Amino acid sequence: MKNTFRIFLIIVGFISIIFSTCKLNKNNCENDWDGDITVTGGVKLPYWVSWISYHNFSSIDGIKEISRIWGTINDVPVSDPQSVIRVKTFNSFVDLLTVQWNCDRQSCICDDITIDENEVENLLKIYNAEFFETKNIIVTNITAGVLSMNFRINSINGDGVIDITEALKCTTADAVIDLGISVTFAIEVDNSFISPQNMTVSRKSILGCK
Repeated sequence: MKNTFRIFLIIVGFISIIFSTCKLNKNNCENDWDGDITVTGGVKLPYWVSWISYHNFSSIDGIKEISRIWGTINDVPVSDPQSVIRVKTFNSFVDLLTVQWNCDRQSCICDDITIDENEVENLLKIYNAEFFETKNIIVTNITAGVLSMNFRINSINGDGVIDITEALKCTTADAVIDLGISVTFAIEVDNSFISPQNMTVSRKSILGCK
């Protein structure tokens, strides 16, 4: 009986050492992150809005398409050709969320979209008719990876540069970092904001653990 108890204590002690080591060296351990990429400084939009690159918005009043040119990740030029649009009215935002656009391209996959009505309702509480009396939103999407945890939108300057800080999960030996995940978000701007003809994204990456 005593030997069994001693073995039990040894096993418990071994497990405790493993977890203590993990806490001391977070770079080699899993974070408490649940896998959902979040957005701060802006509002994350539903996955189906990420297909804005493939659709024609000319039929929707209150939406302006803005060209997106090369941006940077950690000061390295990259090509990330997703669209940037400016949503000017409440009705146009409703149309955007509910896929009421003129889907006339061969790549259109409108019929495959399953809209979450609760998600739409929650977003319309944030960006309601009163909001659009004084504000607009800039909508774009960027490609994330399995290590991406959070995108913090810091600012948009007068030249149309969207400054973003990306928090990355601490790396693990079996991490697959080249998997593309599209994250779409809205950024609040004043009605008086003059959107340039082209916009870019400046993206800095930091580790989300210390």
